[in-house]
Amino acid sequence: MTEVIEIAITDLTPFPHNPTTHSDDQIAVLVASIQEYGFVGSITVDETHTILAGHGRVEAAKLCGLEKLPCDIKDGLSNAQKQAYVLADNKIASMAGLDVGILEMAIDNLIDENFDIDLTGYKEWEIAQLLEDEKEGSSGDGGGGEGNGSGGPVVSITLVFDNEQQKEKWYAFMRILKQSYPDALTAAQRLVEHIESLAEAESG
Repeated sequence: MTEVIEIAITDLTPFPHNPTTHSDDQIAVLVASIQEYGFVGSITVDETHTILAGHGRVEAAKLCGLEKLPCDIKDGLSNAQKQAYVLADNKIASMAGLDVGILEMAIDNLIDENFDIDLTGYKEWEIAQLLEDEKEGSSGDGGGGEGNGSGGPVVSITLVFDNEQQKEKWYAFMRILKQSYPDALTAAQRLVEHIESLAEAESG
């Protein structure tokens, strides 16, 4: 039997044998998502209000100051079924595939709309690495690409704008760079190429 009711966050208990951990970065993305869209969906709990699915979202909801959450109560599960449910909820989601081409198009569309892509959970260097990996896979050479080879950024920065006008000007500049340097995979690469072109023009 399944029932959805609102339960106070203080009454929710983490599952004692949940192997999945949640990094500060992941919680930050979840917090931003709740702030942008509100709390979507429900938390799955058993009849004792022990969390079976949604541990990270509960932690994010606490940071957002929410007091109650919609909860889907799974009643009558055995201890083994509860443990299996916790494991399956985490593992099955990670088994999903990814169409990198569609991802790139979707991210570009969001950038064109001045939308904060951090809300998607993706970073530009991750997308660039996925595109590079796909390129290497399709070429069949198996060698290292022109990326940094580390699977991550050499340096990662966060931009903080004073107001919406500054943010809109930045994204307008990013759109110009994307048109000017279509072969670059990331905003960082486009920016570096632009700076180099300015330096060459000045020295010439």
